[in-house]
Amino acid sequence: MNKQGWSKSELEPVFHGLKQTGITGREIARALKISPATVSKWRRGRAPIPAEIQVFLTLMLASQLDRLGDLYADWGPAPAAWHLTARAGLEVARESLGAQERRNQVLPGFAICDGSRLFRIWWNADRIVTNLATKPAPIVRNLATAPSA
Repeated sequence: MNKQGWSKSELEPVFHGLKQTGITGREIARALKISPATVSKWRRGRAPIPAEIQVFLTLMLASQLDRLGDLYADWGPAPAAWHLTARAGLEVARESLGAQERRNQVLPGFAICDGSRLFRIWWNADRIVTNLATKPAPIVRNLATAPSA
């Protein structure tokens, strides 16, 4: 481990941040439609990460931090130890995000555009799938039988 708490196998801070927020290598691979082995090679520094993928992963981490921050804010009463652990984990992930954003400043503009576009497509597709009702028939039935106003 280095002074930031990243292991040597996680050369890019974004991987440490994603791990802290519960995103696995398999989930990254699924989002990018690549093999988990490729993600593992990137994580361990055995293969270079394409610049647009670095941007995608950075945006993925930022999105996950926003989601978890909102979830934490709405959580309500819980043991103090849980709150301390949750806040510490979020802070470590935020530090990883900041470090990765500093690294990304030297990336070419086209990579930032491509990575942003890739993230936007993934984010929108994920939202469309997760917002679909699993059993729409009861919803439709309730709407059809509801008295009209």
